[in-house]
Amino acid sequence: MTLQSFSKYKTQLMGMAILWVMMYHCCKATCFKLPVLNIARFGFTGVDIFFVLSGMGLSYAWFKAPELMRFLKRRFARIMPTYWIVLVLFHMVAFAADYVCSNTGRTHIIEAAGVYLAYPHTLLQYLSYYLGGFGFFFTPDRSYWFEWYVPTQLLFYLLFPLIAFYATSLRKSLVALAVAIVVNMGFAYWYHAAGDEGLRYLCFSRLPIFTLGVVLYHAIRNEKKWYTIALVVVSVVTMIACVAFKLPASKEGFGAFMNLVCGYRFFIIPGLCLMLVPLFKFKVIDACLTFLGTISLELYLVHIKLVFLLRFALPRWDAVGVLILFVVSIPAAWLLHLLAAKLTKALKLT
Repeated sequence: MTLQSFSKYKTQLMGMAILWVMMYHCCKATCFKLPVLNIARFGFTGVDIFFVLSGMGLSYAWFKAPELMRFLKRRFARIMPTYWIVLVLFHMVAFAADYVCSNTGRTHIIEAAGVYLAYPHTLLQYLSYYLGGFGFFFTPDRSYWFEWYVPTQLLFYLLFPLIAFYATSLRKSLVALAVAIVVNMGFAYWYHAAGDEGLRYLCFSRLPIFTLGVVLYHAIRNEKKWYTIALVVVSVVTMIACVAFKLPASKEGFGAFMNLVCGYRFFIIPGLCLMLVPLFKFKVIDACLTFLGTISLELYLVHIKLVFLLRFALPRWDAVGVLILFVVSIPAAWLLHLLAAKLTKALKLT
C-alpha cells in the first residue's frame, strides 16, 4: 500500500465512489432502512473522491503533454458527448410529460417529473444546459440543483491549466492548495451570508479537494515512505474526531464551519482511499468496481435522473425501488458509455 495505489487503482476507486454516491441518493430518497445503509449517509464523500482523482488524473495528462487546446479538447470530449445524449433523452421524456400533463389534466407526478428532469423553457436555459449547464452558477432556480456536478467539473477543467502552470512541484502545489483553501473560505463566508451554501456552493467547496489531487500527483512522483503512513494516521484520527464530536451532524460552531468547507472530508479522503486498496486484491470485487468505475460518469448522469423519476412516481419507494434503480441504471449506463464512444468518434473529438 503506497501512494502509487492512487494511480494503479484509480478506476476501482471511482467504482467505489459511484457506488457510495448511489447508495447515498437511495438513502436520502427512500424509506428503506438497513444498518448497512448508515454508511450511505456519508455518500457525498464519494463525489469528493471523484474530484481528488480528477485533479490527480489531470496532472498526469497535463505534465505529460502540456498543450492547452489538446488538453481541453480531450477533457471536454470525456464529458460532453455523454452529457448531450442524456440531456436529449431525458428532455424528450420531459416534453412527453408536459404534453400528457397539458392534455389529460394530470399535474402531480407527471408535471413534477417534467420539472425535475430539468425541462428547459427558454432559449437561455437551452444554451445553459447544452453548453455544460453553466446556468447553474447564475440562477437560484432549484430545478438546476442536481445538475451541479457537470458544470463544476467543466469549470475545474478550465481552471486546471492555471493551477498546473504554477504548481510544478510538491512545494508549489502545497502553496496552490493553501490558496484554494483561502478562496474556499471566502466563498463559504459569501454564500453563507447569502443563505445559498446548499446550492452553488456545492461547486466552490470542492476546489481545495480538487487541488489536493494535484498535490497527490507530486507526492506520488516524489514518494517517501512516511507519506502513506501520515495520510492513513490523519484519516483515522479525523474519523475518530468526527464520531467523538459528531462533526458531520453539527449545525453551529466549528463543526458547522468544517461541514461548510468540506474540511473534515479533506483530511479523511486520501487515507481512506489507501485503506480501501486491500479490497481490490479480491478478483470479484476488483472486477465489479473496475466495471463501475469505467462507466462512473454515465452511471451518475443516468442514476441522478432516475432517482427523481422514482421519487415522484413512488413517493415512498423502498427495497423494490432501490432494486429497480440499480437494475435499470447499470445496464443503461453501459449502453450510454458505448453510444457516447461512437458519438465521440463520429465527431472526431478524440
